[in-house]
Amino acid sequence: MYLVKINFLNYLQKYIFNPFLYALYGFFIVIATDIIVKIFLLLIDSRQIFKFQSQDIWLAILGFIAFFLIKIIRNYRL
Repeated sequence: MYLVKINFLNYLQKYIFNPFLYALYGFFIVIATDIIVKIFLLLIDSRQIFKFQSQDIWLAILGFIAFFLIKIIRNYRL
């Protein structure tokens, strides 16, 4: 039986910390895109009101989860 030495800090960084930072990046990309689209729509249509709703937060959370899963899958694949 072979013993495999696992560096815990390296494991923590590769599978928890880096995917979390990548997921935060995804969260802010989705929020920024949503805000920019709402601003352009506000400029185009003067009747529209700029509202930030709960659906926008849920969409950004889905972006967070998607980017987190993408990074985790890439880590396991490499």
